[in-house]
Amino acid sequence: MGYDPYRHHRRSIRLKGYDYSRSGYYYVTICTQDREKLFGEIDEAIIRLNEAGQMIDQEWNQIPKRYGCVIIDKYVIMPNHLHGILQILSGENDGNTSSEQVNVGTSLVGVLNDANETHISPTETGDSATERTGTRPVPTLFEIIGAFKSITTNGYINCVKQNNWPPFRKRLWQLRYHDRIIRDEDELNRIRKYIIENPLNWAEDENNPENLGQKNEKDS
Repeated sequence: MGYDPYRHHRRSIRLKGYDYSRSGYYYVTICTQDREKLFGEIDEAIIRLNEAGQMIDQEWNQIPKRYGCVIIDKYVIMPNHLHGILQILSGENDGNTSSEQVNVGTSLVGVLNDANETHISPTETGDSATERTGTRPVPTLFEIIGAFKSITTNGYINCVKQNNWPPFRKRLWQLRYHDRIIRDEDELNRIRKYIIENPLNWAEDENNPENLGQKNEKDS
């Protein structure tokens, strides 16, 4: 499977004393409670999102609209988890960026299309990043992910009631999520590659319930 930033660092804890609102690239993995497959299926190495998965995809792409200092990089929504890279810019957050300021990440549904993708180098500093932000303090990674989990949970609950989506036990997402501070461009590109290839490697993925011996993880 090659480089697996999730597996190799899954036991890591938040870096003590690190400012998680600091500008840079962050790799996150968020899993559903009990790793239930709620968001779709893998079909011929391509993720086919159901309505719930499409809702998750839509809300992930709302992140830059809520936080003007956040840019979405590569991400993929899998049947029971999400891998994604977020870039936090320096400066302050106005919560309302224009379409020119937002780099909406590529959803790996169907054919990957990088034609319109632009990125800021992990080493970029100075006015170019600051100019893309506004007046409110930059949120921490925890706040960004916490808001995403809360919004998607509420949206899912509403659709359980109104659209008969499958219910979940206790909560939609596990309490904890996994994060990694991306240190340099080589690591950034390795993680991007891992994300892109995640559907292709679903059969070997440790989040695949078949590789868990059908034993649900009780994360309380």
